[in-house]
Parts: sequence; structure tokens; C-alpha cells
Amino acid sequence: MSLKKLARRLHAPYLGTVVKGGVEGIQIKPPLLNRSLRRDFVRLGRRFGETGAFDPQIVARLKDEVYHPIPEHQAVYDRIYADYVTLHDYFGRGANDVMKRLKAFRVEAREG
Repeated sequence: MSLKKLARRLHAPYLGTVVKGGVEGIQIKPPLLNRSLRRDFVRLGRRFGETGAFDPQIVARLKDEVYHPIPEHQAVYDRIYADYVTLHDYFGRGANDVMKRLKAFRVEAREG
């Protein structure tokens, strides 16, 4: 579903999308390391929803957080990314439904 369609379903105007670059690794980092970034995005959205404007302090904080890859580690990054793409395609695009089976098994186990 597009963000414009979501806004229409919520009976709200679509005002745009906030994008922060350089967070490609957010899915492979532990949630604890992403907590402040996620919290800032929630606060930014809440403030925008209340006032129609972005909080300049939060925007500055989001701009300042920059991660620079270590050039000597590029080969390792490439290997990790290749495995990530393989897993994404395998589990996320339906090449194998093992995740659906595991979720169903969990539901069955919890229900007794």
C-alpha cells in the first residue's frame, strides 16, 4: 500500500515522507541500538501531527547521526550484504514458506 493510500484510509492529508539515508544496516543491528533513532522518528511524527511543523531539535539530531563505513571492512560488508539479500529473497519473497510454517507451529504450540 502506498503512503498516499494509507493517508486516504486514515482520512488524513498526505503531506510527504521523511527519509533518512545511511541506515541500511538498521535491520541487522540489535533493537537496543536503534531505539533512540526510532524514538526520534516517533517524536518527529507526533510533533508534525500536532503542529504541522518539524521540531528543529529532532531534525538536527537526526542529521548529526552519521555512520561511516570502515574502508578496510568493505569485503566483510559485501559478504554480509550478499547473505542478507539471499535471506531476504528466500524468506521475504516467498521462495520458501518455512517462516509461515514456523509461525503456525508456534500458534499451535501456544494453543495447546
